[in-house]
Amino acid sequence: MMKRLEGLCAIGTCVLVAASGCSLDLGSAEGAAGRGRGAAPMEDPPDGGYEEPVETCDPNREYAAGHACNDGNDPPDEPVETMCDPTREYAEGHPCNKARSDCWVTGGGKIDGGGSFGGNAKPFRSGWVGGEWNHVTGDGHHLHGSPYPELPLDCDYAGDPGADHPIVDVNRLVFHGAGTWDREPCYFRVTLVDHGEPGSLDEYSLFVAADPWSLPFYEADGVPIAHGNIQIHPLNGGHP
Repeated sequence: MMKRLEGLCAIGTCVLVAASGCSLDLGSAEGAAGRGRGAAPMEDPPDGGYEEPVETCDPNREYAAGHACNDGNDPPDEPVETMCDPTREYAEGHPCNKARSDCWVTGGGKIDGGGSFGGNAKPFRSGWVGGEWNHVTGDGHHLHGSPYPELPLDCDYAGDPGADHPIVDVNRLVFHGAGTWDREPCYFRVTLVDHGEPGSLDEYSLFVAADPWSLPFYEADGVPIAHGNIQIHPLNGGHP
């Protein structure tokens, strides 16, 4: 029995209590019980008992509101409206309530130097803009597009003579749009000046390019119209 105890005591500190048994000191025998020979002694737990480890926050995870890892940048529980309905009327202050245009336009005809145009641009009651515009150059290039719905029509006064049928305080309208030029996507800007009836003094400008900052595919700047008419109308409360 003593030889057996001596063997056990070789792996840890052993205190003989009686001739038939021994007691192991937990501080030094822990390695024999679990971690192996030469391991560091286990430290006593801090006051108050064992502490749970602090959770590491995952930057790719969404945490519920109030969670320690929710830094306030997690998406809200309710979806945020990101698409505005151009046929709906939004309350004042709503991000989808667009500034209203002060006029609208219809027109068509031919310009000096060749080419023809026609279309309209008009605001809806919601403040959004609709319409359609076509232009065909003398050598057959074709623009087809619509005003940007979120940009109000830009209406101002370009000098006498003013629009007289109907009578309106402004006589120049500018709008920006997107469409196709020979079936390729493009940006365009139209400027129309209404100098009254019968339209022979009206002016037409068109800029067509890949985007607003690129060189134009086509440009007509303040060209008098040879045939036709441009009519700028006063605001009528918006179209349906």
